[in-house]
Amino acid sequence: MTELLAQLKMVNDQQMEAKTEINKWIDRMGLAQKSGNTDLFEAARQRAKVARDKARHYESVIMELEVERDNLKREVRENRRSDPAIARTQALLKSLEGTVMDPTEATFDRLARQSKATSDLDELKQKMGMD
Repeated sequence: MTELLAQLKMVNDQQMEAKTEINKWIDRMGLAQKSGNTDLFEAARQRAKVARDKARHYESVIMELEVERDNLKREVRENRRSDPAIARTQALLKSLEGTVMDPTEATFDRLARQSKATSDLDELKQKMGMD
């Protein structure tokens, strides 16, 4: 997946470069047309066409990579749902909700105990004149 995302970024960058090149050659076409130089105009037009073809190619590659990325994401989601170990773990967590062993409640209880211990320690330090 990482390689796919790297390829997608690289092709996006190449497409942006091609679009910049198109604009550059279009500007040069305008300058050549203003000066009346048909040879330069045709050369700039050909270069703009090549850059446009590159940009179109990159666009199709981007679309293919995005489809592949979306398919991989979908496969990962489906595998998560279909993995029996994950399903058992989720069912176990769900069954513990609202009980003494609720993982979220246990976290809050632990944080409350830590906070109380910290405040007790600060109080003791203050009584002993260490603060």
